[in-house]
Order: sequence, then C-alpha cells, then structure tokens
Amino acid sequence: EELLGRHDLQRGAFIVCVPPTRWPTKRYPVRLWRKVLAKLIERTPIVLLGAPGERQYCRAVAEGLPAGVFNLAGQTSIGEMVALIAASAGVICSDSAAKFIAPAVGVDAVTLIGPTRPERTGPYLKGRAIVADVPCQGCLKRRCSHITCMELIAPQDVAQAAEEMLASQGA
Repeated sequence: EELLGRHDLQRGAFIVCVPPTRWPTKRYPVRLWRKVLAKLIERTPIVLLGAPGERQYCRAVAEGLPAGVFNLAGQTSIGEMVALIAASAGVICSDSAAKFIAPAVGVDAVTLIGPTRPERTGPYLKGRAIVADVPCQGCLKRRCSHITCMELIAPQDVAQAAEEMLASQGA
C-alpha cells in the first residue's frame, strides 16, 4: 500500500512490466519494449520491475517515455514485487518468474517467449504467450548470435495482447 501511495497508483489501474530475464536470448530488445510501453502509457500507468542488477536495463526501457512509467527495478523486495503484481491490472513480461507469480496471485500475464516452448514452460492458468513464428523457436539456447525469435515479436502484437488483457479485466 505504501508503494502504491508513493506513486499515486490505484489498485487494479496499472500494468506491471518485467522486461529483464536471466537468459540473454529471452530478452526482448529495449527499442521494442519502448514501442510497446509508448502505446500502453496512453491508457494506463506502467510499473517496471526487476532485480538490482537489472536497473540499467529497465532505465534504458523507460528512458524518454512520458510520465506514468515508474521504474522500480531494484527498489522492491520479492514480497513487494509479488504485492505489486497482485495489485495490478495485469503483467507484461519476458519469460521470467513474473509469468508464474501473476497467475499465482490471480492476475493475467502476457509473456514474450523466444527460446523456450510455451507448451513446456507456460504461461499457465491465466496468461498468454506471444511467440514469433520462426524455425528456431524453442531451441532452448542460452546464447545466440541473432535472437530472431525475440526480434520478430511485433510490438503491436504485444500491445494488443495487453489491451485485450486490460479489457477482460474491465480496466
């Protein structure tokens, strides 16, 4: 509640976005995240979350975006992160723990999937996977020279899935 109050956020009236992930091949490019968030910020505030070592990545994602994007990467405990996800209207994330936390607390998630396989790793229950149609999708590689599977996820597809998620929540 303190975090919500400090940033003037209303329960169920913001999106949590978790861009970072441990595997470099699961990272959606910063320039594409910025396109997604630029579209969504017209509708709702966005809270960026990540670990302390991911602050710079989240800072690059938020840089130059209008007011309403709150970069809290590295500023929350795991408990606070879970509480923010639970208080949100939904989550947009890379293939990371957030895709499991969201349904565990009853929140929908849109997850960007590249080198993993959604039928094997989720998202489960409440959630939707956005996957590029490329021959190497699901390769399970932690290193890749081209990350085509992430590069070809269209920002408009991610934004549309997020819009649908919000509409289904009545947000």
